[in-house]
Amino acid sequence: MARCFLKHMLIRKIHFTAYNIANAISSYVRTLVAMQSRFDKFLQGNPSLLNKNEKHGFNLFMGKARCGTCHFFPLFNGLLPPDFEETESEVLGIPAAGHKKVPDTDPGKYLSSKSEIDRFSFKTPTLRNIELTAPYMHNGVFKKLDEVIDFYNKGGGKGLKIKLPNQTLPFDKLNLSSGERNDIISFLKTLTDTIYRFPQSPK
Repeated sequence: MARCFLKHMLIRKIHFTAYNIANAISSYVRTLVAMQSRFDKFLQGNPSLLNKNEKHGFNLFMGKARCGTCHFFPLFNGLLPPDFEETESEVLGIPAAGHKKVPDTDPGKYLSSKSEIDRFSFKTPTLRNIELTAPYMHNGVFKKLDEVIDFYNKGGGKGLKIKLPNQTLPFDKLNLSSGERNDIISFLKTLTDTIYRFPQSPK
């Protein structure tokens, strides 16, 4: 894909600026939005496609667990409703890989904004196909979904004793039971939509 993209830019004599490259990649990624997961089909009038645990997980996602305050329905990413034009970024207090109580040093959005409030801030990604996209977080520190849910349940970096003065994630614990955490994960797996998965190449 990258080779075709570069060839296209050379043919059209497009200048290789950071903006042009980011805009081209963003335009491509926007074409990959698929809305045919089990959850989507449930909303389209097929109530039997979600079991009670998955439904409970969605209610927790939008309520007690507060996931929906950053991952906005229906895209489950950081695009702000109602216009879905601006994307939120958050400071979560992500630990460094291999050091669960040491903050990751990647400055994130600060590199482009040069604003101190954006240090360690990262774009809120979509949760669609989250089941297929491990490892998680910008540095891949969490290998499984239950690790991610546990991180949020503890209050993000603050709950791991990571001190970041600009953490935007609420510090308080969510107090989710193990059953509730499992139900959230069950719901997240209903967002899997394999319409854009490419077949594996023969070995």
